[in-house]
Amino acid sequence: MAVEHGLAHRARHLERHGHGAERLHLDYEEAGHGIALPHLPSTDIERVHPVSGVHYSNGGTPRGNAVASEHSFEQICAFIHRTADAAAAADAIDIDHEGR
Repeated sequence: MAVEHGLAHRARHLERHGHGAERLHLDYEEAGHGIALPHLPSTDIERVHPVSGVHYSNGGTPRGNAVASEHSFEQICAFIHRTADAAAAADAIDIDHEGR
């Protein structure tokens, strides 16, 4: 029996159970776990943990991480605008119904 892991499994689980929240999984070729704000240096891939002193890598390439940082930031901003607009519209409907 195959066991599903990760975000794809969680998204399917939410969908099966009627969860209506928007979900978006972004996967970028050559990007690691060091995706940050756009236009910041993306070359700091290997690090030393500040407490344990263990060397680790966030993976990816500098270019892959830079592209992912820029695009994912745009997607996050668009998501925030969509959900804020939807929440404001829902609040306006609630206020209109309360006023009647």
